[in-house]
Amino acid sequence: MVYTSPTVAADGTIVYGGSGGGVATALSPAGAVLWSKNLTYFASTMGASTSDGQVLLISGNTEACRACTFLSKLSPATGEVAWSANLHEQNVQAAAVTVDSAGTAFVPHGHGVTMVTPAGNATACGGGANNSLGSVSVPAEGVLLGLNAQGQLVLAS
Repeated sequence: MVYTSPTVAADGTIVYGGSGGGVATALSPAGAVLWSKNLTYFASTMGASTSDGQVLLISGNTEACRACTFLSKLSPATGEVAWSANLHEQNVQAAAVTVDSAGTAFVPHGHGVTMVTPAGNATACGGGANNSLGSVSVPAEGVLLGLNAQGQLVLAS
């Protein structure tokens, strides 16, 4: 069963998380299963493709940290994990990952937004009344556009 939208990598590989038990799966453009990988104890959620041809997936509840959420960078061809950034219990729920042209990922959560560099370094931003829900957009370099907890459009730089 799939609970999330798929991510299409630059080479056409389709990667999706969200199948029961935290399994992420990749399909070739023709629909053949390339790999399946158990990332966590609960289902992986939304992902994004990156300009270097890799795929990012959000996952959570690992053996080491039952309350943590991670953003992992994977090879769409093999499922090999390049890195996993701990989003430090930021209450990520079905968030959509946004990636800017420099390769920085932005993950909205219940306390704001976490930025994850192309190398996998995570920095939490925002909080309080600036909670971000759903997804953010990057309309220009260094600018984020999203919704706060009150449903208001917020522009941040």
